[in-house]
Amino acid sequence: MTRLPFGRAETRDEKGDTYIELLIAVVIIAFSVVAILGALTTSITSSAEHRSLSVEDTLLKSYMETAKYQIQLQPTPDFMPCATVSTYTTGAKSIVFTNSYAPTYTVAITQVKYWNGTAFVSTCSNTLGQPNQNNGIQLITVTAGNTQSNVSGDLSTVVRDPNWRSCYESGSTTSC
Repeated sequence: MTRLPFGRAETRDEKGDTYIELLIAVVIIAFSVVAILGALTTSITSSAEHRSLSVEDTLLKSYMETAKYQIQLQPTPDFMPCATVSTYTTGAKSIVFTNSYAPTYTVAITQVKYWNGTAFVSTCSNTLGQPNQNNGIQLITVTAGNTQSNVSGDLSTVVRDPNWRSCYESGSTTSC
């Protein structure tokens, strides 16, 4: 037996690592690797979900801006009094929007409501002075969804008939 500094004697047990110590070290390393891989998987999943939400949000805003421009801002606006969803999606006044950026997503107008002076309602009267009078204000709701996953979202905006004020001031009893 040899003497070590500080008065300790070297024993046979201290010459190397035992198999149990190696096994414990391997188990600790394995748990660490599993934890890191779990965190990496969570990060990848979250990143894909965030990407889907970002694409959806971008498409919703792009479609809504296109719809708003075509309905009320262009030189010859496509605003239709008492319009329905089909008026803006399949009719002569349908919104032209090309989605070449994300082909697995669908974007469409899903709801049109009308302002009656106190709230947006689902029914519209085309005659001024009626309880649900057409005052040239519509709430348009657009829905975007991914055909490969269950990601979907809605966005609503108000559009106004750019010619409504001049019709109202002229004393017309029906909308223009």
